[in-house]
Amino acid sequence: MNEFDLRWKLGAEAARRAAAALPEDAPFGFATRVVAHWRAAGAPPLATLWQQFSLRVLGGVALAAALVAAVHLAFAADADSFTPDVAGTVSELFWML
Repeated sequence: MNEFDLRWKLGAEAARRAAAALPEDAPFGFATRVVAHWRAAGAPPLATLWQQFSLRVLGGVALAAALVAAVHLAFAADADSFTPDVAGTVSELFWML
């Protein structure tokens, strides 16, 4: 018997023992206790909800700004910033007419 078969049999036997040890049902009254605890806590104030929402949005905006800055720095290093691009030159000539 090779090493893989031995390890496979040991693993399968351990899995059978572990599966039998799991409880099948939640304790009696568990759902009632959870709902009672939830109702006793009450609703959080609106200021707390607004603060959590605004902090998450601020984090997302900061992440987006960092991503845009990284992409800009990656591509701006190759271009000469003093030379205008073709689209800018054409639009300036068009609006001067």
